Amino acid sequence: MTDENHHGDMRHNHQTSAKTCQVFEGQKQTEQNMNFKNKILLGIASILLLSVFGCYGYLVYDKVSKTKWLSNLDVTAFLIETNDLPAGYTPGIIKNIEPNDYNKFVQAKEQEIIAPDGSIAGTVSVYLFSLKNEQDEMYNFLSLMETPEGMIPLDLPEIGESRLAAIDPFDFIVFTRCTAIGYIQVEKLQPNYGVDYLIAHAKRLDEKLKSIACEQP
Repeated sequence: MTDENHHGDMRHNHQTSAKTCQVFEGQKQTEQNMNFKNKILLGIASILLLSVFGCYGYLVYDKVSKTKWLSNLDVTAFLIETNDLPAGYTPGIIKNIEPNDYNKFVQAKEQEIIAPDGSIAGTVSVYLFSLKNEQDEMYNFLSLMETPEGMIPLDLPEIGESRLAAIDPFDFIVFTRCTAIGYIQVEKLQPNYGVDYLIAHAKRLDEKLKSIACEQP
C-alpha cells in the first residue's frame, strides 16, 4: 500500500468517525430536546392535575362547610310571628320535612296556620340548600305544583330573587332568597284572610332570610 493510499484511508476513516460523532451528537441533542419537552409536558400535566384536585377539594369543602352552617340555622323561630296572621288565626305545629331522591335540601320546616274553627287554613315552609341546582329543582317543582289552569297570578317584584304568586283557587307565594326558598300557601274561602296578609307575611319572611341565609359566617 502506498503512502498516498494509506493517507487516503486515514482521511476516509477520520471523515467517517466525524460523521458518526455528528450522528451521535445529533441523536443526543434530540434525546435531550425530547426529554426537556417531556419534562415540560409532565409539569403542565401535573399542574393541571393539581388544579383539578384543588378545585374538587374546594368544592367538597365548600359544600360540607355550607351544609354544616345551614343545618345549624333555626328557622322554626320565624316561620310565623306576631301580626303575620289575621285575628283568630294561630300558629300550628311545626313539622320537619325530609328530603328524598327527587327533592334534596339541607333542612326544611313547615308550620301550620290554624283557622278560627280549628281547621288547617294553610302552611308556611322554608327550605335551605347547599347546592344551587337543587334549589332550582325544588323551586321549579313547587312552581309547577301550584299553577293549575285558571289561577290568577300576582306581580310581586319586591319579594325574593325569583318568585311566583297567585290567587284563586287558593293563595300562595313561593320565592327564592340566597340559599333558601320560602313558601306560603293558604286555602281559599278563609274568612278575613285577605291577600294583603299573605303578601306582608312573605315580605317579612324574605327579610328574615336575607339576614340569616345569605352570608355564611
